[in-house]
Amino acid sequence: MLNPAQLQAVRMPGHCLVTACPGSGKTKLLEHRAAFLLEPPANKVLAVTFTSESAQELEHRIRQQAPNARNRLMTGTFHALAKKQLQNARKRVQLINAMRQNDLLRRAYRDTIDADAGISFEDARAFVEAMKATVDPHLPDRRSNPKFDMFLRYEELLEQTGSSDFADLLLKAVRGMRDGTVAPFRTPFMLVDEFQDTDKVQLAWIAEHVNLLGTKVTVVGDDDQSIYEWRHAMGFVGFEDFRRLTDAPHVSLDTTYRCAREIMEPASLLIAHNEERVVKSLTTANTTRGSTAVKPCADKEEEWLAIATAIASSGSPGDWAVLARTNAQLEALEQYIAGRVPTIRSGGTKFWELRGPSVYLAICGGLTTGNMADLDQVLVRAGVGESQLEALHEECQSRQPGAVHRFIHGAKKGSTKEPIERLRILMRQWSGMIAGTEINLALHGIANYIKTNIKLYDKERRADEVAKDESRLDSCAAALSRLRGPLIQRVRAVLQEEREEGGAARLLTFHSSKGLEFPNVWIMGCEEGVIPSTNSPIEEERRLFYVGMTRAKLNLTISYVVDEKAPPTRFISEAGLK
Repeated sequence: MLNPAQLQAVRMPGHCLVTACPGSGKTKLLEHRAAFLLEPPANKVLAVTFTSESAQELEHRIRQQAPNARNRLMTGTFHALAKKQLQNARKRVQLINAMRQNDLLRRAYRDTIDADAGISFEDARAFVEAMKATVDPHLPDRRSNPKFDMFLRYEELLEQTGSSDFADLLLKAVRGMRDGTVAPFRTPFMLVDEFQDTDKVQLAWIAEHVNLLGTKVTVVGDDDQSIYEWRHAMGFVGFEDFRRLTDAPHVSLDTTYRCAREIMEPASLLIAHNEERVVKSLTTANTTRGSTAVKPCADKEEEWLAIATAIASSGSPGDWAVLARTNAQLEALEQYIAGRVPTIRSGGTKFWELRGPSVYLAICGGLTTGNMADLDQVLVRAGVGESQLEALHEECQSRQPGAVHRFIHGAKKGSTKEPIERLRILMRQWSGMIAGTEINLALHGIANYIKTNIKLYDKERRADEVAKDESRLDSCAAALSRLRGPLIQRVRAVLQEEREEGGAARLLTFHSSKGLEFPNVWIMGCEEGVIPSTNSPIEEERRLFYVGMTRAKLNLTISYVVDEKAPPTRFISEAGLK
């Protein structure tokens, strides 16, 4: 069943601009709109998304609603469709990957930017990306902006190799449609999902289909969830530009089926503080009673403990998500929470995959599985060469079970200062501790061994980086020490190979939480300077916090550390919370 607003958008003749609040049935609308447009047997529909996964999912759902669509339906991302256009026009498309692009950008930087110019590579790269985020960029004076020389040099290097970067696909398609060398897709109807994320080039691509063929376009998105301004997403401005381009009527899907009233009301109050937005009257159809709580904490450890306790006491870790502004915040939480509740880290490098924790687990693996291959990365970083390693594997018969036992109980060969002999002696000691009652002593001993004997990185590390590496190793020992049972069982627990039936809590940044929903959401680290970040426009940060709040279906907790230097985020009071 469609609600009245959804039905209005589905049956709208011509162009249509749809704003859809979180959990309002956006995808359901798109599939029914496509099916409605495909009812006349001569009609065709082109559906555009931002990821290939969402394109495949949308196509599947549309074909369920319109089984007779056959080849009258086409779906794809902006870039995949632009590539198809260029290939149809017999234009050469030789895409470079991200690594090759970075190499060319660095070469262009070295060729054009003086070392004493005070321009970082990151700033220069951002300038190049901004130049390629619009079809008709403003060209600065080369004398006043040396970054423009880098842009020209980068384009020259691409031209020399006959290559294109990802941005070139759309730029060349738009410019080709304008000069008649590239044909637009001959479709009377177009659907665009997540429209708030479109940039100027993508909007220009849509506009060419409108201007050249009279294609009727339906765009669906939420300007309040536009959180990629740093990637040149237009957000509210894009909706206004589309309205001017097409004079499309506006339909607002302002009823969420996700969030309880206790969550939607403060979220609505918060986002209303943004001035550049499409005005909406947000409400909810979720009648289940929910809750929103604000929790001040004395310090970070108290905050982490409160999170772990709430998740563990619920009995259903899989119903939880913990959101933070940065991956660094999540890493710190992950270190503390390891072994207390099962978690899944989404986005960023997981704690146990970091260099120090990975080496730590390798030693634990050798002690528990008896597999010598686990010790390779340990010995190599301790200074053992390839020939020594090969000889050791032959001596220990590494392909046969019990190789580590043969290693640690083998005859002494050389000085105890030698890396192999030192590890042999220590592993013999740790093995005895683990077999007895001193397993936690062994766990801390492993951390100390890595600190003093293992070179985790080839490059020299700053003092603060070394301190962080050592803190991670201490966290490894602490996490495993908190658990009970044999070492192999503890390792499996922190790696979540043995998860409880309730699943695992998700650890997410605000950005990576987009599009997801959970019964319970905890937003941590809500201090001024963290959220909103000082490196991002305030309205973008407010949208980010709004996205975080609206991931919660029933229960939302917002926590911060009490600190005179960093008060709680202003977003708490703006949402009418205390």
